Order: sequence, then structure tokens, then C-alpha cells
Amino acid sequence: RIALELQRKEKLRLQRKREEREMRQTEKARAGLSGASNSSSVKSMEDVMCMREAATSPLEKDFSLLSLEPPDNLTPEEFQEFVKRRDVELARLLQEQEAKIPSESVDDRRIAIEAQDRELAKMLQEQERARAKKAREKARQKAALAQQQEINKSPDSGSGSLTRDVSGKEKLRSPE
Repeated sequence: RIALELQRKEKLRLQRKREEREMRQTEKARAGLSGASNSSSVKSMEDVMCMREAATSPLEKDFSLLSLEPPDNLTPEEFQEFVKRRDVELARLLQEQEAKIPSESVDDRRIAIEAQDRELAKMLQEQERARAKKAREKARQKAALAQQQEINKSPDSGSGSLTRDVSGKEKLRSPE
């Protein structure tokens, strides 16, 4: 959880930096376009788009560039070209965003499933340990019961007595 929180904070920090950089680029582009001639304004907008694409990775792109208003000094043909390029860029960015969302949810589901699997494995191991412990205890009790029965049978069956040797095993001693 801590790692996820740190990752989220880092992502937000990078996003703020990216937005600040884009704002500076936008201001530079607007300043450059306001003094430019009509024919070069569309070309300079392409340059801004190319610089922006080079500066950010495809996963970091957002829709802020698309909110740029076209320069006032565009001819109708240039305006249509500007809008057309902006729409193409919007469609591409939307596809990238849609492609990211399912993979994130798949990753989240995979992580959740792995966590569930670890918990299940832990529970199964604990159950197996409990069964093994119970089986050992049962075997110990069975051995103790058999030993007790052997002790109880031995004095009745003969005149010898039980003694223990150095190893702790009982032996039947014959009368002397």
C-alpha cells in the first residue's frame, strides 16, 4: 500500500511538471504565432506539436494541447486544416487513453488475484501444518497407549519384571 501511495504521488508530481512545461510551450507558441504570418502559422503549430510529442512519451500525453484556440489570423483553409489536425490528434489520444484503461484494470485484477492466491496458499499451508501436527500427536498417543498396554500385560504374563535399559527401552528381565 505504501509503495502504491508513493507511486501515485510520484505520478502526480510528474504530471504537474509536465503540465507546467506544456503551459510554457503553449505560451511560447502563442507568442510566436501572434507575430507570425498566415502561411507560417500552421507550420509553426506543427512544430509545436512535434516538439510536444518529442518532449513527452505517448503515455504522458494529455488533452491540454487540444484545448488551444486557433490563431485569429488564419484563413478559412488554414483554419480547417488546423481543426482537422487537432481532431486527428484528439482521436489518437483518445485511442491511447482507451488502450491504457483496460490494461490498468487487467493489471489491477491480476495483482488482486495474485494477492488472493498468496492468502489461499498461506491458509492451505496452515491447514496442512495443523493436520500434520494432529497426525503426529495421534501417533504419539497411539504409541503411548501401546506402551501402556504392554506394561500392563507384562507383569500378568510372567514372573519377570520390566526394566529399562540405557536407551530407555523396556526389557523383560527374567527372574534369577
